[in-house]
Amino acid sequence: MMDGAKRIQALACAMAFVAATWGNEARPTGFRPPPHRTKVVRAEGASPVKRLRAAALPSSWDSRDYGWVTPIKNQNPFGTCWAFAANAVIETQLLKAGRGTWDLSEKNMATLSGFDVDWSAGGTYDMAAAYLLRWGGAVAESNDVYRTNRTAWNAHPSRPLDPALHIQDVVWIPALDGTEAARNALKAAIMEYGAVGVSCYWDQGFENGSAYYYDGSDEDNHAIVVVGWDDNYSTNNFSASRRPSENGAWLIKNSWGTSSGDNGFWHVSYADTNFGDWEGVVFVPATANEDYTAVYGYDRLCFIEDIGSQYKRYPIQAAVFTSAWNEEVAAVGVWSMIEGNPYTITIYTNVVQGGTSPIAGGAVASTQSGTLAHAGYTTIRLEHPVTLADASGFTVVYEQTGGEMSHCVSYSYSGYATTDHQAGRTWLGRHARFFGGFTWIDATELSRIPKCCLCIKAYTRTTAAARGGDAPGETVDGTAALADLAATNAAAYAQHGETFGAFANIVGANGRTLWASWLAGLDPADPSDHSLSVSIAVTNGVPSLSWTPDLGNARAYTIWGRRDLSPTNDWEAISEASLGVSPHHFFKVSVSQP
Repeated sequence: MMDGAKRIQALACAMAFVAATWGNEARPTGFRPPPHRTKVVRAEGASPVKRLRAAALPSSWDSRDYGWVTPIKNQNPFGTCWAFAANAVIETQLLKAGRGTWDLSEKNMATLSGFDVDWSAGGTYDMAAAYLLRWGGAVAESNDVYRTNRTAWNAHPSRPLDPALHIQDVVWIPALDGTEAARNALKAAIMEYGAVGVSCYWDQGFENGSAYYYDGSDEDNHAIVVVGWDDNYSTNNFSASRRPSENGAWLIKNSWGTSSGDNGFWHVSYADTNFGDWEGVVFVPATANEDYTAVYGYDRLCFIEDIGSQYKRYPIQAAVFTSAWNEEVAAVGVWSMIEGNPYTITIYTNVVQGGTSPIAGGAVASTQSGTLAHAGYTTIRLEHPVTLADASGFTVVYEQTGGEMSHCVSYSYSGYATTDHQAGRTWLGRHARFFGGFTWIDATELSRIPKCCLCIKAYTRTTAAARGGDAPGETVDGTAALADLAATNAAAYAQHGETFGAFANIVGANGRTLWASWLAGLDPADPSDHSLSVSIAVTNGVPSLSWTPDLGNARAYTIWGRRDLSPTNDWEAISEASLGVSPHHFFKVSVSQP
């Protein structure tokens, strides 16, 4: 865990990089070290090195030689390097997979991150992960174009858009620590994934042409993408007054346009004292045959901290959900800051929500064991998907069966993240000593961090077993559907009470689902915007929207409907009057600025 001195240094850095961003427009930065969490624990022989022996590493590598690197972009003048680096990594994954050249929107990611950080004041890879894993993005650049001044940016506000793709895994590469093993791990990851997002400290005074070497101790302030290396890159390429102690440099893709460095690329010395001292990151898109219809989860801002060491006696995590319709659980998503952890996943069906445990009344429907391939976020595909009845309770139980404990949690952290977690959703557990069974602790009652939730997601697919009117694309009577929704939304809103993003705000009956995407237009810095909720009521057959707290005339809103989830159908603006009779099966709401 980060100690008090480290937190103070990180906060000082946050203020420093904001000043640097505006004081040096040619070199805007914007990386914020995560304010309060542990770093990845590297296990010997763990991925990606276990898949590529150090002996196989060449003396140099350049992913551009394989056509895996998309064109250089320019973040100027804002502190959005983290969004540029995150999208650059995704774009490389798509190129490498043969899915063509993509250009993803940094503006949409920076604006709609959902964190208590002004979009122009920097961010973290954790913020990018939260946005991506709740299916807030990624979206195409053409749908939300980057703006180079604040007036133009504000004149074209970002709104939630249907993601162009889903991110399936977030691979954390352990930080460089001066050892050959750590250096080889990063090299192996570059060869395997084509690009890795890292961080460093950047000061223009340490540049020499397209070579960079920093030998100070300031906290990281810039996010960049590593796409290669050269073990023989000479120390003579660096400033004569500041020569590194060894040959060798990393090849990086920067976000300052092609007029900087070598057409936008730079070499950073192996001896740089800050380069990669936080873990590297790779965002891996879902493949066509392993994508899903919906994702359930309470951790809209992902993890803030790993508290595994505080609760070693509790190796089990659980999350309780309610199905939106007849569907099947096809995968489970979990975080771990430990590489190579073995696990067992158990799915319980027909559980009673609000019970004294997360499995009350439920029955085991599926059990599966394995080992996490990497640290970070892993989507684990179930070998035997579990069929769910309409509006039924189900629980995902994730047990760490060996190694160190890693319990990644989400909670409010002043100035960074605001959440509102409720009891009965996620739990820590252990096997009871006597009489079998389990002992459970509600995550909101943890002694060290109250009001938190565990970071677990469930992925589902709509099944052929869905009764008539439940499957997307089929027409149902709108009034009846909304009446059913009004009758059942209390439990559903308890499940999906957090109002940022469409990732799991699934409330529905008879195929009518509200994806409550009212993040657009909200101010992440305004706490009152975090507690907005919406409900649909039907009075004498007439549906209407209502807000808590009451918006009055302070906000205008737009209702968006979608007929089904096929690529040929996009979101359409609809009137409230047509809500009950429209042919749409999915709904979301965006709110304008006051």
